[in-house]
Amino acid sequence: MRSKAFALLTLVFLISVYYGYSIAKENPKFYKNYIEQFFSKFKFIKNYSSEMLVLVIFCNNAIKSLVFMLTGFFFGIAPLVFIAANGFLLGLVLAIKEQSMGIFNVLMLIVPHGILEIPAVLLASSQGVVLGYRFYEALFKGKEFRVYVIDSIKFYLKFVLPILLIAAFVEVYVTPYIASLIFGISKQIP
Repeated sequence: MRSKAFALLTLVFLISVYYGYSIAKENPKFYKNYIEQFFSKFKFIKNYSSEMLVLVIFCNNAIKSLVFMLTGFFFGIAPLVFIAANGFLLGLVLAIKEQSMGIFNVLMLIVPHGILEIPAVLLASSQGVVLGYRFYEALFKGKEFRVYVIDSIKFYLKFVLPILLIAAFVEVYVTPYIASLIFGISKQIP
């Protein structure tokens, strides 16, 4: 069941990335302002030490993943919306940053940590969809639900959290290093 949910959410994510990318290409000026405003909210993190930045990124991703996994009990709607919104935002970023940096450069700033972070978030959200299905079974068929919540938390702790921690380290230490080697960019993440 988890693998089907993962496949479904991966498809939703990819379609959302494409949709966000396409929309931003049609009206780049509007979405450029939107993306700049969005990223301006995070300028304060430039003052953080690398260790603190790892912790902030890890906690942000861990909390959001846990929340959207657990709120999936409501028929899987929250994780589905969460994945669609994140895919759409990534599509916007790709389209807007592509204008100034080129698509290859933008991908090189996202892929090193994104290759870990995105699947981890998809895993957590997939478990949320599973919880939604199990909640439906509990509500309408009288089946046990609590055991699936416990299983989801164990899954989250065993698989999702470690991947998110590694992704945070990669985002803070590896991605900027790759950027500086290839592009001469110092700690600039789109």
